[in-house]
Amino acid sequence: MASFLFAAIAFCLVAARQAAGEASAVVVLTSADCEAKVGDGKGQPWVIKFYAPWCHHCMALVPVWEQLAEKYKGKVSVGTVDCIK
Repeated sequence: MASFLFAAIAFCLVAARQAAGEASAVVVLTSADCEAKVGDGKGQPWVIKFYAPWCHHCMALVPVWEQLAEKYKGKVSVGTVDCIK
């Protein structure tokens, strides 16, 4: 239960940040644009998290993923893929 609450709070904090107009450094990838954005892998390296929105552990990593993207901005692209969509 505690991990669910932590995940829910983490998700809400990120959503509030985005609603306030603060852009996320994490790139949301979909099947429609993944290949175009990531390319052939010869450009800037990528770290991609494949997640399910119902997974508490995945949601708990949302703020960590944001920190990772901010820390390595310009050196490594950080993305996410919702495996349910």
